[in-house]
Amino acid sequence: MKTNNILSGIIISDLISFISYFIIPSGLIFLGDFHILIGVLWGTYFAVKYLKKKQNYFKNGLKIGLISSYISALSIFFFELPFILSSYTFSIDLVIILLSFFSIEAIIIGIIVGLIIGYYFYTKEGGDKEHQKNKTESEFYNSLKDKY
Repeated sequence: MKTNNILSGIIISDLISFISYFIIPSGLIFLGDFHILIGVLWGTYFAVKYLKKKQNYFKNGLKIGLISSYISALSIFFFELPFILSSYTFSIDLVIILLSFFSIEAIIIGIIVGLIIGYYFYTKEGGDKEHQKNKTESEFYNSLKDKY
């Protein structure tokens, strides 16, 4: 799982989101928003936790958050679609409106969660490593100047 961490994080996000929505189909603002949030938090955290040190946490966190939230929203949309269409007459406009609601919801959740998780691991790993390296070197040279 650690070698394909990005794909594993996306799959974990989708599974947690869909299974939790399947068990308790509800939402805070729109259908499945809380389930997508929880799934994307777990999946993105897992994926970014096992990134290689040279990979960018912000970029990969945002990418994983967006992709996993959109796939989770699509799976919930296709699960919910037959129930909604059985209540109303079939209309392509209704399908497009529902898909746009799920897409907007996924984009908002994915961006927020991806950036928060990316920032968390960025600060956890010490922030800008090049800046810290230069700071450590300058402290070392300043200590040599003080001694001699």
